[in-house]
Amino acid sequence: NYTQHKSNMEYESALHKIIQKERPACILSINMLGFDNSGILTQTAQRYGIPLAVWFVDDPHPILLSQCQYINPTITAFTWERSYIPFLKKKGFTKIKHLPLATDPRQWKKGTTAPEIRLGFVGNAMGGKFLNKIKSKFMYTSSLEALIYHTADELLQFPEESIAELLKNNAAKHNLAIPFDDVRNTTWLCSCIIHTASMKKRKAMVERLLDQGIELTGDPQDWKNILTECPVIHPEVDYNKSLKQVYQNIEINVNSTSCQMPTAVNQRVFDIPLCGNLVITDYQKDMDDLFDLKNEAVTYTSLDEMNDKISFYKNNPSAAQQITGAASKRILSCHTYSHRLEIILEGL
Repeated sequence: NYTQHKSNMEYESALHKIIQKERPACILSINMLGFDNSGILTQTAQRYGIPLAVWFVDDPHPILLSQCQYINPTITAFTWERSYIPFLKKKGFTKIKHLPLATDPRQWKKGTTAPEIRLGFVGNAMGGKFLNKIKSKFMYTSSLEALIYHTADELLQFPEESIAELLKNNAAKHNLAIPFDDVRNTTWLCSCIIHTASMKKRKAMVERLLDQGIELTGDPQDWKNILTECPVIHPEVDYNKSLKQVYQNIEINVNSTSCQMPTAVNQRVFDIPLCGNLVITDYQKDMDDLFDLKNEAVTYTSLDEMNDKISFYKNNPSAAQQITGAASKRILSCHTYSHRLEIILEGL
């Protein structure tokens, strides 16, 4: 990491040493992390003839506000969400491939004791604190709140529509002015809308499942701020250190995919089955390519369907375990990071 070095010269020297020692087949950046201001990483990779790849696992629009100058025709871009491919092409990437998320089987293992929580959701509300961080990045004023909420509602109805078009149409429809038109402010406004929609989606899911006794693990205060009635809320946990034990302790995990992912699946779909418990997830188009939906996954397309399937699998634990076992086998045979790295190396 170049930020750990005192100077560009020190970073360049350290980079040369590690390349000469490890002889890597490629250099992979996640979300363009590690690209230094002087272009040392790109130049060094080219000098040694080492392919350089970027794997986007978050919305690339905000990322490329500051990282756009590092785009180079020699870099291969991979994206977990296929709907961003046209944008990446427009920004200058010439080699772009769709690459779904995956998991590390060394991190996730089946528990040795029976789960204590029958139904749970692990994740923050994506409300107050989360949205306020995004609002601090653009010229937010309270006058934009109505436009943000109107557009978020439309995004939930039409998840694959252009957020920029929805924003423009809603501004005209409700006679609401946008006080800027530059790329930076507009990008972060769109991000705020996307995550507001995700917050609304999670809120609706949780409130529908209050009668089912759902328990939450995430930021308790943010959840309390958006819910009209609160279930049991456990504190937020570290993804790498404590999340395995949480997943092992929840018999049925419900999943809600972020609205920055119109077609892709998120990490829970891969991680939870390896912990030995069922995940019931909102349907995403990529599920068709990743799993046998009849035998290896449980999906829903409405809150009523979600509620019905949770009731069914609560009463049929053997069916839940059969699905979970089949999902685990599929994940271990097709959806680990080792499998994704093979695709990356083949695609360079």
